Amino acid sequence: MAAFVLRSLAGAFFLYLSSRLKLSAGGPVPVTGHIFCIALLALLYDTKTCVFSVILYLAAGALGLDVFSSKDGLAGSGAGYLLSLPFGAAAMSIAAKKSRKTLFALIASLLPGLFVVYLCGAACLLIKNGPETALLWGIAPFVLWDFIKIAAACLLALGVWASGPEKE
Repeated sequence: MAAFVLRSLAGAFFLYLSSRLKLSAGGPVPVTGHIFCIALLALLYDTKTCVFSVILYLAAGALGLDVFSSKDGLAGSGAGYLLSLPFGAAAMSIAAKKSRKTLFALIASLLPGLFVVYLCGAACLLIKNGPETALLWGIAPFVLWDFIKIAAACLLALGVWASGPEKE
């Protein structure tokens, strides 16, 4: 139990650090390191620890800690993306565990989880800002960046697995 809690806290802290890496996408939601972090946690942690890490991160933000990339947090334009992260993480983790351990298979296994994040995030933007904002600023600027982040997480995980025994 202690190992689960410590790993989950480490995962939540990693998510916090990933929120500090942000670039303006030109719209209401910045590009952050969240997807890289979620993908890496999905690949290296068991599903329960991965998802609990995300929930701890969101709980810290909901309690008022400055952990999100935006001061608006769960009330801002990125709320749909943030709230979808546990579901995206679960989808990524479950699919990655069933995937062959090759670069392209792992990347493909993580894409449905990314789709969950896009769907929920864009739906929230649609409600708040309308369809043009949801499509042009809620998905389009992120596709290439997120693919690169997922590929980088897969390469890193493959390196970790090649350097020692796989642990879950």
